[in-house]
Amino acid sequence: MHVLDFLADLSQHALIYPLVVSVEELEVPEEQFRRYRITDRVRMEPFKFKVSYEADIWRTQAGDLRSIARRSPGIILHNTTSAIPKGDGTLLWEEVSVKAPFLLGKNCVPPNTQIA
Repeated sequence: MHVLDFLADLSQHALIYPLVVSVEELEVPEEQFRRYRITDRVRMEPFKFKVSYEADIWRTQAGDLRSIARRSPGIILHNTTSAIPKGDGTLLWEEVSVKAPFLLGKNCVPPNTQIA
């Protein structure tokens, strides 16, 4: 299975992301994208709680994977993931932009930050 095909199926994300509790695919009126309701378990010591959000995901004509995740109160993540063949494997390049209310913004990763 191609790496982006695996990542495009958000029901598989519980296998690779430890915060994911459940993933439910939702019906959409058109088949240009897939929509999911995702529930994560978040820990902010000393508290643990679950948060749910919706995400739309689709492939671009260039073959990249795009998604938009929306969560209350006004948090929106735009994500583009590209797969680049490298040797015997695949290099994933991910660009994420986050829009959040001012008070939550300080908890986001600063722009142009590379995470290895």
